[in-house]
Amino acid sequence: MTWKTRLKNAQTNGFSIDDKIKAGLWSTCAVSELPVHFKDGDITKGPEDINLILDGISFMTAVEKNDIKTANSIFESLTKRGQKLSKN
Repeated sequence: MTWKTRLKNAQTNGFSIDDKIKAGLWSTCAVSELPVHFKDGDITKGPEDINLILDGISFMTAVEKNDIKTANSIFESLTKRGQKLSKN
């Protein structure tokens, strides 16, 4: 399931325990769905871009707190940043 779908589902039910677990790992968080470079080519080490790192951590925190509005906003920022980086 994509994070776009998870965010949509959270609108009615909040984030699931599975969502919260997946948000906490680079390999399954929202950043993992972006076409960006990861440290040493290893998705488990996180993205190379510092802004994606910071936003990814903020996204995880919003999901853990069940703050759907903030998570959506950060997801949009992550998506835009990922698109911008993929063009470089």
